[in-house]
Amino acid sequence: MKGSPVDIDIETLENDLKEIKGLKEIYDLHVWNQSIGKMSLSCHICWENPQKALKRAKKMIKKNYKIDHITFQIEENNNMNQINCKNDIHFVDNDK
Repeated sequence: MKGSPVDIDIETLENDLKEIKGLKEIYDLHVWNQSIGKMSLSCHICWENPQKALKRAKKMIKKNYKIDHITFQIEENNNMNQINCKNDIHFVDNDK
């Protein structure tokens, strides 16, 4: 059951997120099917005002893409540590 949904263009979804005011950066955007008719989304994102932007983003994603399970990892606005998402385990050493 788990896999990429064929009816969602991930680039369009990413561009729609980029249209939300205050977005600084987005990466590691993933969308997958949990089961029939149930999709999930996760990504790392940086916004100037996360609380307002999160509400707008979730509303847009639910309305336009019918994705109900949404997880955003909010990153600091400065000195972001991007993760190259090529495997399932990620570690960022912020103590450098």
